[in-house]
Amino acid sequence: MEDGSLRVDVNVSVRRVERSFASSDGRSSDSSSDSRSSASSDSSSEPSNDSGSSAISDGRSSSVSSDGRGSSASRNSFGARCEIKNLNSLKSVAKAVAYEAKRQIQILQSGGVVTQETRGYDEKNDVTFTLRKKSDLVEYRFAPEPDVPAVVFSEFEVLEIQKKLPELPNAALLRLTDLFGKHKLRYDLAKKITAHPTTLAFYEAALVAAGAGKHGTLQVTDDENIEHKSETETNDDAKHGNETPTPTDVAHFVVGELVGAAKRLGLVVKANAPLSCLPESASAELVGELLRLVGSNLITARMAKKTIAAMLAAEKDANGSYPTATETVAVLFPSSGENGERQSGLGDSHTSKDSSHENDVQTLCASVLASMPEQVSLFRAGKTRVMGLFVGEVLKRTHGTADPRMVSRILKGLMEDTTE
Repeated sequence: MEDGSLRVDVNVSVRRVERSFASSDGRSSDSSSDSRSSASSDSSSEPSNDSGSSAISDGRSSSVSSDGRGSSASRNSFGARCEIKNLNSLKSVAKAVAYEAKRQIQILQSGGVVTQETRGYDEKNDVTFTLRKKSDLVEYRFAPEPDVPAVVFSEFEVLEIQKKLPELPNAALLRLTDLFGKHKLRYDLAKKITAHPTTLAFYEAALVAAGAGKHGTLQVTDDENIEHKSETETNDDAKHGNETPTPTDVAHFVVGELVGAAKRLGLVVKANAPLSCLPESASAELVGELLRLVGSNLITARMAKKTIAAMLAAEKDANGSYPTATETVAVLFPSSGENGERQSGLGDSHTSKDSSHENDVQTLCASVLASMPEQVSLFRAGKTRVMGLFVGEVLKRTHGTADPRMVSRILKGLMEDTTE
């Protein structure tokens, strides 16, 4: 209609409606009948009996309602409908429906039968005319096609075809958000992961490469068997910073930091598949390796963010291979920075890290607490939210290289020791 063109196909049928009325004393009076018409318009004819088709009464009068007023007759028997094709104006629709309804009423009143057919409309003479007859029960559009033989699949063949189908997005979404599954992702996060098959495949490959599990207590092996660590081993890993990233950690990094860095470098070709054109220097395996470094407290999240940007822009070395995540971190963050502060724990043993680096952070934490006596008093009074202020100040002085979890633990220990 916006282009000045209109084509309407209408279906018209009539039915005889019988009504009975009750007097004030509850006795019904003689019933009267008349023929009513109805029409529906659509872009093509439909085989089903829609609201545009009407019923021819089977001769039974309707029942009387409780308030004494008559109701419509039964509509169980529908009349044959005729489709009027290719009407190009609303005026033509109104005139064609009016003529066709009148024509069908005359046929029924004379004892005839309305034939289901497709008709055209002559605007000049204001009449409808037959174009073609339709099948009695099934319309011609739904008749079997002789040139296309019927294909019958056995139940075994259907199952075999289903096995070859890839996992559909809804099934993947349910799997990632299953509270009793391995991933347990939030719905919004899982929705981003399953937005495209390449994103889902990258996430799951990075998950395996990072050895991600729940709270660092699950590790996924190469044969996809899940091994549970003992409580003693888990506590020992947590003490030495050997916690593996959780599936939520990996998912956040993939759809957050990785996609963001790829967009900034112009590596996102398709918005719905942001990881489909990543270079080999930032493969899922290398991203998983980077996340293992974060989980081991060898680097911080801020350092990982800078590292992934460098990995996306990395070039092959003389041997034709890309640097690993560990090598990239070692180049970006040597063991001693410009200010003499420790930048990463790569290449250090757990003993040296615990004895030197943690001691340096503890000294810095004590200095921060000494400079903020009022906030310390608030914390001891139960205002635990100020802990974020202390941690933020320590990270600020270390340029974001200190591990926030270790800083929080040291600060809490210092304030508890002072209280005692």
